[in-house]
Amino acid sequence: MEFEETDLKTDLKIAKNVISLVLLICASTEYIMTVIRMQNWVTPTPIQAQGWPIALSGRDMVGIAQTGSGKTLAVSL
Repeated sequence: MEFEETDLKTDLKIAKNVISLVLLICASTEYIMTVIRMQNWVTPTPIQAQGWPIALSGRDMVGIAQTGSGKTLAVSL
């Protein structure tokens, strides 16, 4: 199977974008973790502890908790 030069250029461009995205995510993750450490947050709030596993599983959820309980942070992370 032969590849055309345009196909290789497209593949290289996609690979470069993916690498850039991975580096951005890694840098963002380190920044986020730095801020969390600076705030002295050592354990998640109850809504975060209940919500993260569900969100990470890809399922939809509705989280109901009082203001200031960390719902927005849970969704953001």
